[in-house]
Amino acid sequence: MEHKTTRGSVSVKAARSGGGASGTIEAVFATLGVRDHDGDIVQPGAIGSGPVIISDWNHSSWQGARPIGRGRIYVDGNKARLSGRLFLDTAAGREAHAILKGLGDLAEFSWSLDSIESHMGKDAQGRPTRFITGVKVREVSPVIQAASIGTGLLALKGRGSTRAELAAIKARLDREELAEIAERNERAMHCEAAQMELLSLHEAMLRRDGVGYSRDLDSLVPDGTKDAARAAVLRYGEELGLPADVRVKWFSAEDEEGHVEFRSLRPLLGRCRPKAEPDVIWLHSALDAPEAHRVAAHELRHLAGGDEEEARIYEEKAKFEWLERNWR
Repeated sequence: MEHKTTRGSVSVKAARSGGGASGTIEAVFATLGVRDHDGDIVQPGAIGSGPVIISDWNHSSWQGARPIGRGRIYVDGNKARLSGRLFLDTAAGREAHAILKGLGDLAEFSWSLDSIESHMGKDAQGRPTRFITGVKVREVSPVIQAASIGTGLLALKGRGSTRAELAAIKARLDREELAEIAERNERAMHCEAAQMELLSLHEAMLRRDGVGYSRDLDSLVPDGTKDAARAAVLRYGEELGLPADVRVKWFSAEDEEGHVEFRSLRPLLGRCRPKAEPDVIWLHSALDAPEAHRVAAHELRHLAGGDEEEARIYEEKAKFEWLERNWR
């Protein structure tokens, strides 16, 4: 008996089934990575998750019969599974439910496939085989005989589901949710461990190759440099929407003998920490007045949330305005 037929651009492949409560139904309709009776191997990843129509018997919905349900496709390991609901408020849905319930583990399903991506090759036994690498599942349908290997009835429940059946469904959902939470936590732990390792490596590099800096007293900075920095705060702070009380602190490079407050892998002219110190910018105490003005503008743009490119543009703007004002 032929287990796969073609209608137009749609080919039909069979597989055993199953179902769930209040007309809910669950079915394994394809086993991935296993050669079926049609000489095909549906590769893992070929079938994607998504909504799907449940057709009347033997794909008769293609000939005009109304669908008997709807569901969603899930892929669990090497099993493609339908989880859905039969339309028990229709005669066809009720009849299909009664027949499937009566068939039990003899019930089988098939699926219509379209937009097939495949290539020919040989399986492990050297038999000519079509390897399906991508496919669109158009519908699933109860049938008499399956083509896929290793499928079978999962569950089929009607309106009179018992408390035990409902408890079993809840327990399965709870297990799936717990498994998902455990997987999510494991991924988060891996990410956290990687971040900690990167931070540790960065700290080691700073200690080995970084330049150490410490804070300087305002009294050590020339008045002209301090005035230029403060003018930049007044000029650009308001424009950038920063608080009026943004403070300027000063730092200089420190040798290994001195007290190092922070380190950098590259020489610094300025720095800021928007989250830790949202109202402070730091400038190198060796800057002259024009440099203090433009570097302050650079750090103010960072403090307002700008990235490095935006800060550089703002620094050029401050440099131009300084030259224009002092040229006059």
